[in-house]
Amino acid sequence: MKTILLFFLLILFFSCNNNDSCNYEKIAISQKCASHSDCPPGQICNAGNCVPAPNTDVNGNCLPGYSDCNGQKADGCEVSLVNDSNHCGACGIVCPSGKTCVNGVCQ
Repeated sequence: MKTILLFFLLILFFSCNNNDSCNYEKIAISQKCASHSDCPPGQICNAGNCVPAPNTDVNGNCLPGYSDCNGQKADGCEVSLVNDSNHCGACGIVCPSGKTCVNGVCQ
């Protein structure tokens, strides 16, 4: 018996308001994997399933305030640009000694 791996199964959930207009939310059902290379872009292999990389959306884009400063797929968008003094507001922007990163600005 052949096993078919599904790359993505999108399920639409509907939430309608009183004006009969609806919003659609896409949720990706993960495929099985043995390593990160088995997964589509923007996803990593976690416990045998492809899942969005940390701090990313379902398409693999970094969530607001996060960035992939080291370029490694496995840890997703590992840096918070709003409070990381080594990547304050953007990758590689280091706050001077004695300063901390607050809302993406060295203070």
